[in-house]
Amino acid sequence: MHKPLCIGHRGAKSHIYENTLPSIQKAFQLGANGVEIDVHCCKTGEVIVFHDLDLKRCFKDSRLIESLTYNELRTLRLEGEFIIPTLNEVLEIIPKNAYLNIELKGRNTALPVFELLKTHTALNTNIIISSFYKQELKSYRTLDANAKLGVLTNFNFQEALYFSETINAYSFHPHYSLLNEDSVQLIKQRGLKIFTWTVNTNSLIKTLSHLQVDAIITDDPLLFN
Repeated sequence: MHKPLCIGHRGAKSHIYENTLPSIQKAFQLGANGVEIDVHCCKTGEVIVFHDLDLKRCFKDSRLIESLTYNELRTLRLEGEFIIPTLNEVLEIIPKNAYLNIELKGRNTALPVFELLKTHTALNTNIIISSFYKQELKSYRTLDANAKLGVLTNFNFQEALYFSETINAYSFHPHYSLLNEDSVQLIKQRGLKIFTWTVNTNSLIKTLSHLQVDAIITDDPLLFN
Protein backbone atom coordinates (compact mmCIF):
# COMPACT_ATOMS: atom_id res chain seq x y z
CA MET A 1 0.00 0.00 0.00
CA HIS A 2 1.12 3.54 -0.77
CA LYS A 3 2.64 5.15 2.33
CA PRO A 4 2.20 8.94 2.60
CA LEU A 5 4.64 11.12 4.48
CA CYS A 6 3.81 11.56 8.16
CA ILE A 7 3.82 15.24 9.15
CA GLY A 8 3.45 16.09 12.83
CA HIS A 9 0.79 18.76 13.35
CA ARG A 10 2.37 21.56 15.40
CA GLY A 11 4.96 18.97 16.38
CA ALA A 12 3.57 16.00 18.27
CA LYS A 13 0.51 17.81 19.61
CA SER A 14 -1.02 14.69 21.18
CA HIS A 15 2.08 14.15 23.31
CA ILE A 16 3.65 17.53 24.15
CA TYR A 17 2.21 21.04 23.98
CA GLU A 18 1.86 22.26 20.39
CA ASN A 19 4.40 24.40 18.53
CA THR A 20 7.08 24.01 21.19
CA LEU A 21 10.64 22.79 20.62
CA PRO A 22 10.10 19.63 22.72
CA SER A 23 6.91 18.85 20.76
CA ILE A 24 8.74 19.23 17.46
CA GLN A 25 11.60 17.02 18.66
CA LYS A 26 9.09 14.44 19.92
CA ALA A 27 7.46 14.21 16.48
CA PHE A 28 10.74 13.16 14.93
CA GLN A 29 11.44 10.72 17.78
CA LEU A 30 8.09 9.09 16.98
CA GLY A 31 9.05 8.65 13.34
CA ALA A 32 7.52 11.67 11.62
CA ASN A 33 9.00 12.66 8.27
CA GLY A 34 8.39 16.30 9.06
CA VAL A 35 6.42 18.81 11.09
CA GLU A 36 3.92 21.57 10.44
CA ILE A 37 4.23 24.79 12.47
CA ASP A 38 2.45 28.16 12.56
CA VAL A 39 4.13 31.56 12.53
CA HIS A 40 3.35 35.17 13.37
CA CYS A 41 5.45 38.31 13.64
CA CYS A 42 5.58 39.95 17.04
CA LYS A 43 5.79 43.70 17.66
CA THR A 44 9.60 43.78 17.58
CA GLY A 45 9.79 41.87 14.30
CA GLU A 46 10.80 38.36 15.35
CA VAL A 47 9.04 35.43 13.69
CA ILE A 48 7.25 33.59 16.49
CA VAL A 49 6.00 29.99 16.37
CA PHE A 50 2.46 30.06 17.74
CA HIS A 51 -0.94 29.08 16.38
CA ASP A 52 -3.47 31.62 17.63
CA LEU A 53 -3.73 35.32 16.82
CA ASP A 54 -3.96 36.10 20.54
CA LEU A 55 -3.28 34.61 23.97
CA LYS A 56 -6.90 33.86 24.93
CA ARG A 57 -6.86 30.08 24.60
CA CYS A 58 -3.50 29.55 26.27
CA PHE A 59 -3.40 32.32 28.87
CA LYS A 60 -6.92 33.83 29.05
CA ASP A 61 -5.26 37.03 27.82
CA SER A 62 -6.82 38.97 24.93
CA ARG A 63 -3.60 40.60 23.69
CA LEU A 64 -2.59 39.89 20.11
CA ILE A 65 0.72 38.22 19.30
CA GLU A 66 1.57 41.07 16.93
CA SER A 67 1.08 43.62 19.75
CA LEU A 68 3.62 41.97 22.06
CA THR A 69 7.39 42.30 22.04
CA TYR A 70 9.77 39.37 21.85
CA ASN A 71 10.78 39.93 25.48
CA GLU A 72 7.16 39.98 26.64
CA LEU A 73 6.43 36.70 24.85
CA ARG A 74 9.55 35.05 26.28
CA THR A 75 8.33 35.60 29.83
CA LEU A 76 5.29 33.40 29.14
CA ARG A 77 5.25 29.65 29.83
CA LEU A 78 2.83 27.37 28.03
CA GLU A 79 1.31 24.95 30.56
CA GLY A 80 3.65 26.61 33.07
CA GLU A 81 6.65 24.98 31.39
CA PHE A 82 7.32 25.64 27.72
CA ILE A 83 8.60 28.83 26.09
CA ILE A 84 7.12 30.18 22.89
CA PRO A 85 9.90 29.55 20.35
CA THR A 86 11.08 31.55 17.38
CA LEU A 87 11.25 30.18 13.87
CA ASN A 88 15.00 30.59 14.04
CA GLU A 89 15.12 28.20 17.02
CA VAL A 90 13.02 25.66 15.15
CA LEU A 91 15.29 25.82 12.10
CA GLU A 92 18.25 25.00 14.32
CA ILE A 93 16.77 21.68 15.49
CA ILE A 94 15.17 20.35 12.30
CA PRO A 95 16.91 17.13 11.16
CA LYS A 96 18.64 17.02 7.81
CA ASN A 97 16.29 16.09 4.94
CA ALA A 98 13.19 16.46 7.13
CA TYR A 99 10.07 18.24 5.92
CA LEU A 100 9.17 21.55 7.50
CA ASN A 101 5.77 23.01 6.65
CA ILE A 102 5.70 26.64 7.77
CA GLU A 103 2.17 27.99 7.80
CA LEU A 104 1.97 31.77 7.50
CA LYS A 105 -0.70 32.16 10.15
CA GLY A 106 -0.24 35.88 10.77
CA ARG A 107 -0.51 38.75 8.33
CA ASN A 108 2.65 40.29 6.87
CA THR A 109 4.73 37.20 7.59
CA ALA A 110 5.93 36.41 4.05
CA LEU A 111 8.86 38.84 3.95
CA PRO A 112 10.20 38.16 7.49
CA VAL A 113 10.06 34.39 6.90
CA PHE A 114 11.78 34.74 3.53
CA GLU A 115 14.53 36.92 5.04
CA LEU A 116 15.07 34.47 7.87
CA LEU A 117 15.27 31.45 5.60
CA LYS A 118 17.91 33.26 3.53
CA THR A 119 20.18 33.15 6.58
CA HIS A 120 19.85 29.35 6.74
CA THR A 121 21.17 28.55 3.28
CA ALA A 122 22.96 25.44 4.58
CA LEU A 123 19.69 23.96 5.83
CA ASN A 124 19.13 20.80 3.81
CA THR A 125 15.43 20.53 4.53
CA ASN A 126 12.27 20.28 2.44
CA ILE A 127 10.62 23.57 3.36
CA ILE A 128 7.03 24.23 2.31
CA ILE A 129 5.40 27.62 2.88
CA SER A 130 1.63 27.29 3.25
CA SER A 131 -1.22 29.63 4.12
CA PHE A 132 -4.94 30.29 3.90
CA TYR A 133 -4.03 33.89 3.06
CA LYS A 134 -3.72 34.37 -0.69
CA GLN A 135 -1.88 37.66 -0.35
CA GLU A 136 0.83 36.12 1.83
CA LEU A 137 1.43 33.38 -0.74
CA LYS A 138 1.42 35.89 -3.61
CA SER A 139 3.95 38.01 -1.71
CA TYR A 140 6.17 35.02 -1.05
CA ARG A 141 6.11 34.04 -4.72
CA THR A 142 7.35 37.50 -5.73
CA LEU A 143 10.23 37.08 -3.27
CA ASP A 144 11.20 33.56 -4.28
CA ALA A 145 10.35 32.08 -7.68
CA ASN A 146 11.48 28.62 -6.55
CA ALA A 147 9.82 28.35 -3.14
CA LYS A 148 7.57 25.38 -2.49
CA LEU A 149 4.21 27.02 -1.79
CA GLY A 150 1.15 25.21 -0.44
CA VAL A 151 -2.45 26.44 -0.62
CA LEU A 152 -4.61 25.65 2.41
CA THR A 153 -8.36 25.22 2.11
CA ASN A 154 -11.15 23.76 4.20
CA PHE A 155 -14.19 24.47 2.03
CA ASN A 156 -13.67 26.39 -1.23
CA PHE A 157 -12.04 23.60 -3.19
CA GLN A 158 -12.32 24.82 -6.79
CA GLU A 159 -11.34 28.40 -6.03
CA ALA A 160 -8.31 27.27 -4.03
CA LEU A 161 -7.29 24.86 -6.77
CA TYR A 162 -7.44 27.62 -9.37
CA PHE A 163 -5.44 29.94 -7.12
CA SER A 164 -2.78 27.23 -6.75
CA GLU A 165 -2.16 27.43 -10.49
CA THR A 166 -1.84 31.22 -10.47
CA ILE A 167 1.07 31.12 -8.01
CA ASN A 168 2.69 27.97 -9.41
CA ALA A 169 2.12 26.15 -6.10
CA TYR A 170 3.99 22.99 -5.17
CA SER A 171 1.27 21.47 -3.01
CA PHE A 172 -2.41 21.63 -2.19
CA HIS A 173 -3.46 21.35 1.48
CA PRO A 174 -7.17 20.45 1.72
CA HIS A 175 -9.04 19.31 4.79
CA TYR A 176 -9.42 15.54 4.50
CA SER A 177 -13.22 15.85 4.18
CA LEU A 178 -12.72 17.38 0.71
CA LEU A 179 -10.89 14.36 -0.64
CA ASN A 180 -12.27 11.50 -2.70
CA GLU A 181 -11.13 9.75 -5.87
CA ASP A 182 -12.42 12.54 -8.12
CA SER A 183 -10.97 15.46 -6.15
CA VAL A 184 -7.61 13.71 -5.76
CA GLN A 185 -7.50 13.18 -9.53
CA LEU A 186 -8.25 16.87 -10.16
CA ILE A 187 -5.40 17.91 -7.87
CA LYS A 188 -2.91 15.44 -9.34
CA GLN A 189 -3.80 16.44 -12.89
CA ARG A 190 -2.39 19.86 -12.02
CA GLY A 191 0.88 18.35 -10.83
CA LEU A 192 0.31 19.30 -7.18
CA LYS A 193 1.36 17.30 -4.14
CA ILE A 194 -1.46 16.62 -1.66
CA PHE A 195 -0.86 17.43 2.02
CA THR A 196 -4.08 16.80 3.97
CA TRP A 197 -4.97 17.65 7.56
CA THR A 198 -5.66 16.95 10.46
CA VAL A 199 -6.01 13.17 10.47
CA ASN A 200 -6.16 11.41 13.81
CA THR A 201 -7.55 7.90 13.26
CA ASN A 202 -6.02 4.75 11.78
CA SER A 203 -9.05 4.20 9.55
CA LEU A 204 -8.77 7.65 7.98
CA ILE A 205 -5.04 7.23 7.46
CA LYS A 206 -5.74 3.95 5.64
CA THR A 207 -8.47 5.54 3.49
CA LEU A 208 -6.28 8.49 2.53
CA SER A 209 -3.34 6.20 1.81
CA HIS A 210 -5.53 4.31 -0.67
CA LEU A 211 -6.35 7.66 -2.29
CA GLN A 212 -2.61 8.16 -2.86
CA VAL A 213 -2.20 11.44 -1.00
CA ASP A 214 1.41 12.52 -0.61
CA ALA A 215 1.41 13.55 3.04
CA ILE A 216 -0.88 13.32 6.05
CA ILE A 217 -0.70 15.88 8.84
CA THR A 218 -1.55 14.34 12.21
CA ASP A 219 -1.50 15.23 15.89
CA ASP A 220 -0.02 11.80 16.67
CA PRO A 221 2.77 10.33 14.50
CA LEU A 222 2.42 7.04 16.40
CA LEU A 223 -0.74 6.34 14.38
CA PHE A 224 1.53 5.60 11.41
CA ASN A 225 3.32 2.74 13.18
